[in-house]
Amino acid sequence: MKISDIAKKLSISIKEVRDKAKELDFAIAQKSQTLSDKKAKEFIEKIQHSRKQELPKEEEKKSEEPVETEEEKLKEVFIPDVLSVKQFSERLDLPVTRVITELMKSGVIASINENIDFETAEIVGEYLGFKVKKTKEENVDQKKSNYSGSKKTIRPPVITIIGHVDHGKTTLLDYIRKTNVAGGESGGITQHIGSYQIERNKRKITFIDTPGHAAFSAMREHGVRITDVAVLVVAADDGVMPQTKESINFAREAGVPIVVAINKIDKTQANIEKTKKELGDMGLIPEDWGGKTVMGCISAKTGQGVDELLDLILLVADMKKLESYIDVPANGFIIESHLSGSRGAVATVLVRDGVLKVGDSFIIGKTTFGRIRSMTDYGGKRIKEAGPSVPARISGLSATPDFGDLLEVQSSLKEAKDKIAKCVREGSVKSIAKKNLATISSSIRSGELRELCLIIKADVAGSLKAIEDTINNMSFEEVKVKIISSGVGDITESDVKMASAADVLVIGFRVDITLGAKRLMETTGVSIEVFDVIYELIDKVTLALSGLLEAKEEIVETGDGKILKVFKDGKNDKILGVKMESGKCEKNSLVKIFRNKELFVEGRIISLRKVDKDVEEVSKGSECGMKVVFNKASDEKIRILEGDTVLICKKEMKIKKLTKQE
Repeated sequence: MKISDIAKKLSISIKEVRDKAKELDFAIAQKSQTLSDKKAKEFIEKIQHSRKQELPKEEEKKSEEPVETEEEKLKEVFIPDVLSVKQFSERLDLPVTRVITELMKSGVIASINENIDFETAEIVGEYLGFKVKKTKEENVDQKKSNYSGSKKTIRPPVITIIGHVDHGKTTLLDYIRKTNVAGGESGGITQHIGSYQIERNKRKITFIDTPGHAAFSAMREHGVRITDVAVLVVAADDGVMPQTKESINFAREAGVPIVVAINKIDKTQANIEKTKKELGDMGLIPEDWGGKTVMGCISAKTGQGVDELLDLILLVADMKKLESYIDVPANGFIIESHLSGSRGAVATVLVRDGVLKVGDSFIIGKTTFGRIRSMTDYGGKRIKEAGPSVPARISGLSATPDFGDLLEVQSSLKEAKDKIAKCVREGSVKSIAKKNLATISSSIRSGELRELCLIIKADVAGSLKAIEDTINNMSFEEVKVKIISSGVGDITESDVKMASAADVLVIGFRVDITLGAKRLMETTGVSIEVFDVIYELIDKVTLALSGLLEAKEEIVETGDGKILKVFKDGKNDKILGVKMESGKCEKNSLVKIFRNKELFVEGRIISLRKVDKDVEEVSKGSECGMKVVFNKASDEKIRILEGDTVLICKKEMKIKKLTKQE
């Protein structure tokens, strides 16, 4: 039964259904929108029973009548049965990126021009503070329907190959290209352009020939699916290695299904069963062991099992029902770009919707515009158009765009220029915001962040386990801690790429940062913090969780002394000779003066002098001269006498304590 139906039956909001289900131990996954019929019936009966116990008997009948719920107080928005993500964001008057992010949290991966049904919009709308209702209108405003199509076509799946170094990714790609290049284009092997297509059983498969991590990072950043299926290559003689785990984390964080290719089965050291067990320990349980992970055994060197692997890829793709609109302005994502000596800026675009044609005007991201002067396919052959999932290299760009930038076709070159100019004028090309412990603390304080995600790298396994155990035991009501990736070794580009798409912190213990990672820090805004002492690392994380910017001021005593002489006796400022009897005294500290153990005046130390030198601090047993400005209590002159005692204090920030969960 759908969660929305349960909510309607009980006359409560969807959020309340999830909250009550948690209270009553009815497990509903965060991304799930349904509950089994049996559990749904038990849940409804339990809620209704608890209501009857809470109400007097004479009011039991009233309890069955609809009551005003929190849902009814939400702002109402009317939408049709189906509409695009862009149209939905416009109805809510919210940025489309926020809507896409909320869809991803609910397990729905949809681009700006893909359609969503009413029930999905209803659930997401409630989390965004709206009550979504159905309208009978058949046609959405034409001005808002630029990305809403009516004609769909099945498109080829887009595949990225990932895995540990030297496990055979490149060998597999080379074998596939040599034997299956679509159309048999000569030169296809040497002239592929960041992405290429192969043909299997008269069906095409598109491979992104670029680091898989970059594809996933761009996908999370833009809230769209660049990669449909990830093929994880694992060597049967090595098994699961550090980058294997890292690759699995990337795919999972991006919500991309994984097909495992167990490679090098022709080697004498190959141990397929051991490799499967290690993958099972990572949560990838093979189908022949009762799991759901599709696995194929191959030798990329000899080609054994490669055709069967391609069949498995197509099988997984078929389960996803990959479709694109063809009657909309073309759009797609940049896979690669560079400057050509003869053609200027050129880029490879992977078309997602519509048909991209020579002569089309376009914008890319918020910095690039142009008109397509020429277009070539993966083999370097000139083409006039490219449809969904087709990679094409285009020229006619005003500048080189970044990987993952969105290309959108416009009605004219003037319109494209005007849009980019407007972005620049309005300052919509935003500077990169650094993500560090201080900014994360601010997000926690403001309530914007409820989960602190970390990537941890350490010098040795023992240290890493100690850090992981300590952080995993940090359980608080206000915020959760989640380690999305960890490992032994230096902080690399892959770590920075994984962190770049969200509020993820990279923390290192006694490790270095590679040169490539340092360069990426500048372009992605990711902040890396490295520690040499474990407790300092833990303290820093705790400060981030506590919300450092929420700290409160507290007056702390630091020392006391006795007044030996009054050198200057102004009305509200004086220079006093003092001997420190305990603690210490610092410049700009607060001072309280007592006579016969009674406080009679307070002030602030504006300068300290020891013999003939200005100092910042004086400790126990030392004599000093301090210039004090007193808080003005009256017009009478303040009288300070020799023998009066002074108490030195300073203001400190008291960190808010988190509430530990029982």
